[in-house]
Amino acid sequence: MDLFVSHLPVVLFATTALPQPPENLFLLEVTFSSVKLAWNSTGSRLMPPVKSYVVQYQPNGSSDNNVEMTVSKPEVFVDGLRAHTSYEFSVFAVSKVGRSLSAASIVVTTSRLSQTGKTSISVTVHCVVFYKMLDSFILFRNYYQGFHAS
Repeated sequence: MDLFVSHLPVVLFATTALPQPPENLFLLEVTFSSVKLAWNSTGSRLMPPVKSYVVQYQPNGSSDNNVEMTVSKPEVFVDGLRAHTSYEFSVFAVSKVGRSLSAASIVVTTSRLSQTGKTSISVTVHCVVFYKMLDSFILFRNYYQGFHAS
């Protein structure tokens, strides 16, 4: 029996690509003082798996520092918010290589009780994506106005 042994070098590829940002960030629930959001994870077999997500938020248009929290699943519940205040939420994917360059973003206004006793909410969704091409960054911004319900 002949045994064939190859002496060809074995090349292993180690990826250093940052993870893709989460997609389809959406509102699950909003109250006077809380917001629950979810999103779809992105990735491929060629990239390291996403280990966690960093969620940043602040009142929309505010110069205050972002509040930042880390979650392990593609959803977050944030409480302790002010009633009838717009907040911008951004979600970054994190892998062993680092944090995604861009984020899925959404602007949510916490609810208030109207004179009729109904809850009023409004949601604006937008996505900012950076692509690295030949050592320069190109910014693509897609914007979508959501819904308003009373």
